[in-house]
Amino acid sequence: MNEVPEIIFPPDAEKMAITLAAFEIMKQLCDDGMITKIELQYIAKKYNIHIDRE
Repeated sequence: MNEVPEIIFPPDAEKMAITLAAFEIMKQLCDDGMITKIELQYIAKKYNIHIDRE
């Protein structure tokens, strides 16, 4: 089997990836009615995440 070379990402890139993944979960919670759109917008603003939602 071919060995996959280790990929090292800068710490800032890893942190942003984790933040965006967590935000995707929060968007799903909003879609499921478990948090409000206002709460989702608050989280987006807090972490400087641009969202296209009504």
